[in-house]
Amino acid sequence: MTALSIRELRVRYNGTEVLKGIDFDVEKGGWLGLVGPNGSGKTTIIRAILGTVVAAGEISIDDRSARAMSSSERSRSIAAVAQRPNLPLDMTVFDYVLLGRTPHISYFGVEGRSDLEVVVEVLERLDLGALSFRPLGSLSGGESQQVALGRALAQRAPILLLDEPTSALDVGHQQQVLELVDELRAEQALTVVSALHDLTLAAQFCDRLVMLGDGLVEAVGKPREVLTVDNIRGLYGASVQIIELGGGEVAVVPRRTGG
Repeated sequence: MTALSIRELRVRYNGTEVLKGIDFDVEKGGWLGLVGPNGSGKTTIIRAILGTVVAAGEISIDDRSARAMSSSERSRSIAAVAQRPNLPLDMTVFDYVLLGRTPHISYFGVEGRSDLEVVVEVLERLDLGALSFRPLGSLSGGESQQVALGRALAQRAPILLLDEPTSALDVGHQQQVLELVDELRAEQALTVVSALHDLTLAAQFCDRLVMLGDGLVEAVGKPREVLTVDNIRGLYGASVQIIELGGGEVAVVPRRTGG
């Protein structure tokens, strides 16, 4: 069953077409990775799905046109983590993550016990319980990125969009965050779309990859089909070695080209 469908997606910035007719589908419970060099269109695709940029083409969520959905309906269907989340510095971690429950609370309503329980569970799973009452302005960059993920997870939307979710994290927290997302995907049939710079992480966690170049889809398929020496050399201008890790996983290792 298709959770998200993109057809002929086009976006212009200041008269320049930055997405030039993008097509892909994401199956329910799948994890699609968007990879490609800087400026290839990864973040713009995520913004188009969220409806924060003007886009031509068709975006369907569970076979329903996103244009027919209200902002609150879209918020109940899609949660997102921005690459550089804008956090209110005086708010506590707990209250910020609690904002993720907003789409589930009526206009004049207040959060209930079940909403508070969701927040506590999310903070515990992200190992952020000790930071619950710290102001956001006191957090490190990595902690801030984890808290932004916490808010998105508290939203309990069936589709999760991640824009470089590990860019500010050390290698241990990168693994922790991505494995948590993968666990939730298995538990809740969560559908994930993530933009990732780290091609090895993309290969290890994503079912399928869409490789972008200059606003076009250059390759799509399983990670080991998309992450080839030729594709990476052609789009990134990089010399790499592809190492088979077993179980179908691969690692992308840069190779020196000079002495």
